[in-house]
Amino acid sequence: MCGDVYDHERFKDDTFVNTSRLTTIDIVKKEAQTLNTLYVLGEPDPKFLEYLKKNGYKLEDYKLGE
Repeated sequence: MCGDVYDHERFKDDTFVNTSRLTTIDIVKKEAQTLNTLYVLGEPDPKFLEYLKKNGYKLEDYKLGE
């Protein structure tokens, strides 16, 4: 996962980061987790939403782990 980080103790606001491999992601709860870090997600990139729509997917279809 990648994106801009805000309100994080190790990064300045608006720093672009790539995470390590995700172990869980819950779009409805707006949370994603790696082995060591829980991320609270913001709004998805409009280009990603456009991609989903073009390919017949919904944001809610993305769930990894439990």
